[in-house]
Amino acid sequence: MISYPGPGEGPVVALLLDPVIGAQPVRFFWQIWYDSGDGLPEIHRTDTSVHGHRPDELVQALRGPLGGLLREEDRKGHPVPLEVALPAEHFDTAVHRWLFDDIARLNDPGHLGARRRVVLRALERRGEPDRLWLDRWHGMSAVTRFQGWRMPPPGAVDAVGYRAAERDRIPVMCRPAGQGVGRVAMQHALKGGHGVALWHLGSHPDRACLPECDTLHARVEKFLETLGSLAELPDRLRRVRQDISEQRGDSAWAEPLALLYDDPRRPLPDEDTEPVDAPL
Repeated sequence: MISYPGPGEGPVVALLLDPVIGAQPVRFFWQIWYDSGDGLPEIHRTDTSVHGHRPDELVQALRGPLGGLLREEDRKGHPVPLEVALPAEHFDTAVHRWLFDDIARLNDPGHLGARRRVVLRALERRGEPDRLWLDRWHGMSAVTRFQGWRMPPPGAVDAVGYRAAERDRIPVMCRPAGQGVGRVAMQHALKGGHGVALWHLGSHPDRACLPECDTLHARVEKFLETLGSLAELPDRLRRVRQDISEQRGDSAWAEPLALLYDDPRRPLPDEDTEPVDAPL
């Protein structure tokens, strides 16, 4: 199991997707940052388009600049992790399903999430981390056994339960995070300091859960029991996605899962950070 790199522990590539103000339907400008693990992150490439890109145009736009950087870094050892930073209302963007290769290995469709650790981060948290977020992360980093915490909790969706949740609890939603009740719950989780969460990208009734929701939560609970540390979570999920990609085992339940893994010890570059060309 490959632990996810903390500060100074290894390279990470970050893709920042910033919605174009006022664009309907939504369009994004992108920035690619590279953190070698030896210092501050540096900008690698910046979107030079005039109007940004629709969600269905992003893979083609990023195939050269992002795909090339990932391939280059992969040659230096393990596949480099990819962090995709989005506003929370766009957390249902299925980045782990993106394909950058026209031709993949036999029985391997080449999805990003099967080949490397792919995690989401909250774009609105860029810059200096707040105390709640830092405290919860440090507390979870000391935990060796984890449990799922059904989000939103029964009853009204309010902020109190999120702030009070125990450090061994990882929020899990059986609904999308970018709309309806799920969007409200995710915003409370972020404001309550949560840096880790799992959610289901598939459709869900706005209020009541379906019988398959209980099945999903039970499967996630068993999955979380396999963790020995928080830093194992992204690679553990990658291995499950690889099993799905290669049609091994009974892992299809996990295919629609998205992962927030938002480490405040390595904050995203602030919006006002002066770009510095990376030597890549």
